[in-house]
Amino acid sequence: MFGYIKPYNLELKLRELNEFRAFYCGICTSLHTKRYITKFLLTYDSVFYAILLTALSGKKLSYKKRFCGLTLKRVVYFESDEIEKAARDFILLLRYKLLDDFKDERGIFSYLKYILAKFLGSSDNSKSFVSLESELKRLLFEFSEMEKRRVPSVEKLGKKFGEIVALFFKTIKDVSDEQLRLLSDFSTKLGEYVYVLDAFDDLERDIRKGRYNPLIYEYGYSADKSIDEFIGYLKPNIRKYVRKLMVEITNLYNQLELKTYKSLLDNVIYFGLEREMERVLSRRKKKSNIRT
Repeated sequence: MFGYIKPYNLELKLRELNEFRAFYCGICTSLHTKRYITKFLLTYDSVFYAILLTALSGKKLSYKKRFCGLTLKRVVYFESDEIEKAARDFILLLRYKLLDDFKDERGIFSYLKYILAKFLGSSDNSKSFVSLESELKRLLFEFSEMEKRRVPSVEKLGKKFGEIVALFFKTIKDVSDEQLRLLSDFSTKLGEYVYVLDAFDDLERDIRKGRYNPLIYEYGYSADKSIDEFIGYLKPNIRKYVRKLMVEITNLYNQLELKTYKSLLDNVIYFGLEREMERVLSRRKKKSNIRT
């Protein structure tokens, strides 16, 4: 999955780092009880989502402890309805991402993704979940059709992906209509930010494998061009575009009524997004920056 919405740990206080770890381990714990294998695919985007849900609710969570089979030591974690929702939504999105990968790829790994996706099917038959899944399938179908048509616009694909991200934020309860509107706009822009960075991050691989990437068509890459030169040519344009998105994201974020854990979210918005953009543009490998 993506993992571009992450904190900058050098700017986190020790207390904040421990809180972030507790949210991460909280979602991992929830995934362990729901669909065990998904815990190995957990991304920072889902952790940010869980923290935001908690901040909007105003809850202050208490630390719990358990033994972690991955780290082979006791870890602290948080447990709440908001974390459960983040885990459930992560599994749902992961399932359809794997199914989409299966349609686009060939080989044994694509079939493994298909099998895993089928394993992740939900038993939740509640009206709200069925409605969410139905709307998600509709948006993903529209997104897939845009890819099939080779739409030459990273902005159009980014906005559509933003709609997919916003879908989950629209299910947030106990907030005012105005806050819900702001959350929808905020998450749409955040999704667009993720898509643009992911498109640039995958660009060299997509060119070499002959796969669709809107940047290839929008900026006119051809086989007689050097990949490095083409990517170098794109960098200023992508940086300008992403910085514009970051300004819009920050302006919307500053209007959200966050009651708890705001310093964690501040770190991601004010430091993490910038750092991740620079990492992607410098073509450095993605790495984890939170240790449990």
